[in-house]
Amino acid sequence: MMSCMKEKEHIGERKNKPRFLTVKQFCEYLGDNVVTPYTIYDLIKKKEIPAITIGNKILIPMVWVEEYFNVENLLRK
Repeated sequence: MMSCMKEKEHIGERKNKPRFLTVKQFCEYLGDNVVTPYTIYDLIKKKEIPAITIGNKILIPMVWVEEYFNVENLLRK
């Protein structure tokens, strides 16, 4: 069972970490000139990158980003 202090730290970590990234933020996450927003929009349209739309914002789940890149790192080893 998690101690009260540890649980508060865990909750604090979730509050500081975004749950979704915009396309622009995702491009920044990947690094300068790695991929263009147009490519990301195209991959979202092809359903290769999951995303939700709220209003006019397209949001990519951070859970998918972390899982995808963890799997990619494992495959490279």
